[in-house]
Amino acid sequence: MYKGTDTRGVGLQPKRDARDYNAIFFIAFMIIGSQFILNLFVGIVIDNFNKIKDKELGNIFLTES
Repeated sequence: MYKGTDTRGVGLQPKRDARDYNAIFFIAFMIIGSQFILNLFVGIVIDNFNKIKDKELGNIFLTES
């Protein structure tokens, strides 16, 4: 992120904090990316749970009571 905020353009030397608004992109990317990975993980867990539940063994996750 720090190197991204230091960029000024093609063929130009970096300057410290030349484009502070680039930090918004990196922060948004990290938040959206982490939510995407979390949603994939939860979806896989729920899908596997439903596959196990629908097998011919019946509903093995419920007790008699």
